Amino acid sequence: MSVYSGSNSIFFKESLESIVEQTVLPNQLIIIKDGPVSDNVEKIISSFVDQFENIKIKVIPFQKNVGLGVGLAKGVLESDYELIARMDSDDIATKDRFELQLKMFAKDKNLDIIGGQLFEFTDKITNTVGQRRVPLDHEHIVEFAKQRSPLNHPTVMFKKQSIIAAGNYGDFRNFEDYDLWIRAINYGLKFANSDQKLIYMRVGDGLYKRRGGVDYLVRYYKLKNNARRLGVGSTRNMLYCDLIMTVNVLMPSKLREKLYKNLLHV
Repeated sequence: MSVYSGSNSIFFKESLESIVEQTVLPNQLIIIKDGPVSDNVEKIISSFVDQFENIKIKVIPFQKNVGLGVGLAKGVLESDYELIARMDSDDIATKDRFELQLKMFAKDKNLDIIGGQLFEFTDKITNTVGQRRVPLDHEHIVEFAKQRSPLNHPTVMFKKQSIIAAGNYGDFRNFEDYDLWIRAINYGLKFANSDQKLIYMRVGDGLYKRRGGVDYLVRYYKLKNNARRLGVGSTRNMLYCDLIMTVNVLMPSKLREKLYKNLLHV
């Protein structure tokens, strides 16, 4: 889990509580401080370190903001365990999230990455405003990846050595996860998604505003070109996706929000 100067301390505390209330507790919690954080966030980290002696809490501090990809890459390398779960600092995990994913790994030893479904909410998890459904089996996940990211990033659990072998997270802002999945597919890792809801993801206006702008679009072009080069989609597919994303980025954020909620979250 990564926190930064803009992290909301109340949301962060709720996220941590959903982790320590799991039906299967983690052995270790890695918190990445992506540059300086607020005093309230610091106090919450200290409180959890003191409170949960049965969970090893490792804090990885960066002197300045380095971006999510760089921070997560360091977190993967610093993990003491082979299975690593990802989560954002303002999301809430369902109580049996880890248990469900561990059972899937136990059932299929060849799996490298497991994600799941998520619900989007505002204020409270009872106020759901949308969901993002992703395909379940490896073949459909690979096909889906030619168009869009095939995993809900905050839901994933993966094998450490598999992710390192595929190149680990990179400094690819806004697309850290999609970039990694493309390289993992090219490397031959095996994917699956649970059909169960694993995460409640907090959303707000900022989410849709971040999916706009020239810089965002340029990075997307680069991402899709890398995907084409690595065999995840054809040139025709790349040009089609580039066209759709260009229209999406240039539209007003309110209209973009409606598009995501009504058309893309299926």
